[in-house]
Amino acid sequence: MSGTPSTFIFAGGGSGGHLYPGLAVGERIREQLPDARIVYLCSNRAIDAKILSGAGVEFTASAAVPVSLRPAHLVKMLSGARATAKQTSELIDEAGGPRRAVVIAMGGFVAAPAAFGARRAGARVIMVN
Repeated sequence: MSGTPSTFIFAGGGSGGHLYPGLAVGERIREQLPDARIVYLCSNRAIDAKILSGAGVEFTASAAVPVSLRPAHLVKMLSGARATAKQTSELIDEAGGPRRAVVIAMGGFVAAPAAFGARRAGARVIMVN
């Protein structure tokens, strides 16, 4: 199919509530498109690595951090969001460009900057809520 992406980037993490639904959707995509690349862009929390490693899927941690009311944390949050948007754009480039990739935002503090990066790169974004 000419309009079908070859890479699906699931963006979310920080809890099983964001990861487990993404794993289920990824399994359905794999059934329909066995050659597709499915990668999970998650937080750097240990729970994400544990869940995704256990599922045997490709994943990479982002620099995104949760929102905080502490002023000193604001710089870290903005820097992490910017890095995550750039990382998402790079994953889209690796896929062959915006027509070959789709970002599936699963929620949490990783999803928003990843969706921003995807839109800036011209890729499609789907939100699962």
